[in-house]
Amino acid sequence: MEKHACKIIDNWVFLRDTLKLRYVCVNEEKIDEYVNKLKVLEKKQVHWDFECIHPYDDFAFARFALVTSAVNFCYKAPDDPTYTFTVKEGDKNYKGAMAMFRCFFRAFENENITSKNLQDVFRNLSSTKLFFSGLEPIPMLEQRYWIIRELITVLEDKYDNDPINIYEESNWDAIQLIDNLSQDFPLSFQDVSFLSVDNNYLMFPFFKKAKLALLLYKGRSTKQNSQLKPLTNFHQIIAVEDYRVPQYLHHIGILEYTKKLESIIQNQKIIFPHQQMEIEIRAATTFANKLILEKLNRDLSSSDKKYWHIANLDAHEWFGAQSVDFPHHITPTTAY
Repeated sequence: MEKHACKIIDNWVFLRDTLKLRYVCVNEEKIDEYVNKLKVLEKKQVHWDFECIHPYDDFAFARFALVTSAVNFCYKAPDDPTYTFTVKEGDKNYKGAMAMFRCFFRAFENENITSKNLQDVFRNLSSTKLFFSGLEPIPMLEQRYWIIRELITVLEDKYDNDPINIYEESNWDAIQLIDNLSQDFPLSFQDVSFLSVDNNYLMFPFFKKAKLALLLYKGRSTKQNSQLKPLTNFHQIIAVEDYRVPQYLHHIGILEYTKKLESIIQNQKIIFPHQQMEIEIRAATTFANKLILEKLNRDLSSSDKKYWHIANLDAHEWFGAQSVDFPHHITPTTAY
């Protein structure tokens, strides 16, 4: 199992077994029900080739996946959680992550994104605001600006200006890619929380955006006639801990919230990053997905056509959450 997930799961189990869980539990009986339903469904495979949102060229997309994942977070306005960042063009409305993708596509289309053309566009905060123009300003604009400035600097200093070299330096290995992204681009991809319990510091290395970049790449690499190399060790990734996946897992009864937490989320009150309730939501997501994938893939090798990898499961959960009435939790963070 992917080493980062091991740490999350081990510390989640420690919390559970020492009765320190305060807000979230995982209902394993509901996991069995869910797995039985998934087994008779066609696996969802998203190639991330949406028209006017994603580059159609595979190598341009591979670069696009890394750069956009760095700024793929927090689309709710902090003073109005009913608003989601929206780009309106003609008769089309792009919302949330799709609106952010659209901003990059309208600027670069199928051009390879490098540090040089990022430098041309993201010269200062004013040009960054113009780049992300929508019906209302994108939340956390300044944080996005500094993240992109970090991308530019590290790409220039270490990767010969080209994001494709990050894959190359990682030897197209999923786990090494997560390590390189989180270590070389800490502002962009570092994502670790800590809890102090009985004088023990429990570490939860989520690395959501780094893993998201890999999911996007994986989706495009499985498209028919894709030119992209497959990533090794991708099967070791078991969760992408955002806000949509726990929203869906809660909806189907796998994640059980206390009345206090349910009330906070229902009333769209802010849950600040690194608070215990936020860590429990994200860690429970990892633990639940671990059990789901283990049960789905029992007695299967990772090369079996029936094998479910995280790109299949995450797509089922992320898109499934779009039609859930109970809202997702609101956390002002650059992590997701």
